Amino acid sequence: LATPLTRDEVEYNLLSSPDLSLLPTFDVPFTPAPIKSPSQTVYLELRNPAHLPVKFSIHLPNEKSIELETWADEGEPTAEEVKINRIIDELKCFEVYPREGELKSGESMTLKLSYKYSSLEFKGRHELPLLLRVFQGKQFWIKCIGRTLEKTEPCMVPRTVNGLTQLHPVAIGTRPHESPLQETELMNVSSQDFDYKVDVKSIKKFNDEHGYGLEILKLENPTGTIVKNHSVQLRWRFMPLEAKTYEYGIPIKMINGKETVKQVLKFSCVGYDPRSHSSDPHRVPIPHTD
Repeated sequence: LATPLTRDEVEYNLLSSPDLSLLPTFDVPFTPAPIKSPSQTVYLELRNPAHLPVKFSIHLPNEKSIELETWADEGEPTAEEVKINRIIDELKCFEVYPREGELKSGESMTLKLSYKYSSLEFKGRHELPLLLRVFQGKQFWIKCIGRTLEKTEPCMVPRTVNGLTQLHPVAIGTRPHESPLQETELMNVSSQDFDYKVDVKSIKKFNDEHGYGLEILKLENPTGTIVKNHSVQLRWRFMPLEAKTYEYGIPIKMINGKETVKQVLKFSCVGYDPRSHSSDPHRVPIPHTD
């Protein structure tokens, strides 16, 4: 938002009927929780770094920015449009405030987004795209993503960065007894305790593909129990052989009695060459002073 409008963005704003699907989308996921749990609220700060005042507005996808003539035929709504209209008008599980505002130079405002765990319709999965428009400026979608669980439904949420479970970079050639212990978090957001089981065969396959017979990725606690509303720290050791980014999907099972639910942990880890100043993430350049 702080960057000037590009030529493409200026031309887009001049269109009488722009294709809104071309606008960038930013996801705002809410943490899953059992039905009738307290609502969750996310706060986003909007700030005007420019020298001129800025007006903005937020629009729901079923709003009409241009009134149609009485004879105009909009056609039958798609299944997705019917679903979104029901989420907005009947389920009312999302709230956004304020819907419009004006910021003077240097001012900021807090945007409040809330999700209510009040409906299991659509299998408890609800999404609401919000169009944020800056007057004579940028436009983009904010996609609110909520999930409501049944009372006995197990659900595990890994703590991620951009959808990936990430380890800190490690220098290539790090020996096993020197490799740092790194932890990633798995959260049990359901109302039931469950056992977890990481697929060690997939870790072995990763090592076979990238370790050339050596164990470059090791998990010390592939099985365990996560108590409801608590979390567990998976303990990893990473010993890369190449200076590159490794990305891999590692299946994990949630076992609750006779019920087993499987999901995939999207994993990312980076090996770097410590001899290269440019690739060493631990080197901090000395700031220049005038």
